[in-house]
Amino acid sequence: MDNKETVILATSYSYHPEKLSFSETDETTDSTKYFYIEKTGDHQTKLTVDIYLEKSKVNQFLFNLFRKKKLEASFRRSLVNLETVVREIKLPPQIE
Repeated sequence: MDNKETVILATSYSYHPEKLSFSETDETTDSTKYFYIEKTGDHQTKLTVDIYLEKSKVNQFLFNLFRKKKLEASFRRSLVNLETVVREIKLPPQIE
């Protein structure tokens, strides 16, 4: 079993009725992910994920070689799991 410790910091958060955004920084990989969730219609949302790495050719090469496919697979699994969870979420009425 892998005993490495991963430290992820929540680095920002913003909420508006039509858009939610937040970011997290992974100290072990020196990367930051920004998540944007936007309402696009009734019962529809759009998720955008921006991933930032420390700029270097080595980081970009290693990301493309080792981490990109692994990260994509992880996001796909999370989205499949999220579909079930989202159906269970009960949001409070909107405050005006």
